[in-house]
Amino acid sequence: MIEIRDTGRGMSPDVLKRVFDPFFTTKPVGEGTGLGLAICLGIVHEMGGELTAESTLGVGSMFRVTLPPTTVAAKAPVAPSQIITPLRARLLVIDDDERVRGSLRRMLEKQHDVTLCAAAAEALALIEAGHTYDVILSDLMMPEMTGIELHAALVARAPHLAARMLFMTGGAFTEEAKRFLALMAERHLEKPFDRERLRRMIQDILLAPA
Repeated sequence: MIEIRDTGRGMSPDVLKRVFDPFFTTKPVGEGTGLGLAICLGIVHEMGGELTAESTLGVGSMFRVTLPPTTVAAKAPVAPSQIITPLRARLLVIDDDERVRGSLRRMLEKQHDVTLCAAAAEALALIEAGHTYDVILSDLMMPEMTGIELHAALVARAPHLAARMLFMTGGAFTEEAKRFLALMAERHLEKPFDRERLRRMIQDILLAPA
């Protein structure tokens, strides 16, 4: 169990009730997505744990993460025949969180040519303008246009690119998202994800028949 406390403003009961809701934020328009705590909740639930919050106005807040004990199996060594020489590619990375975009750029730019977009609509405009990419790495849940909606648009307009999409998610919060991820079982990563797994999934797409 981990507890994180502050001595800030605290939250009202109404705000506290909604603090884990996707897209709920008390920040001004344009300054917050309202997805940070929702993603944290999804990650903790995926690990079989619980995330709770307590808060008192004028006193501060406390968040508690409780995780079950577990054992981690040792990873099997990779046989030389399984090691793939990385292929250089044009990647389009779409995420509304600037920190995630920056992290992905640092992970990938030494090996690939990386284009960053903060919104799915911005990415779609690039594609419609004639830009093409070898792999499209997209967040699943974004305001205005989701990764699911971008995929549907590409299925209709550029199916060869729809087939080269890889999705990132901090959790499936809707039935639609759960159904979509079930269909994309081999094409999605849960945040936070392993750098080597991300690179291997990108290589799998690059090596797949066109």
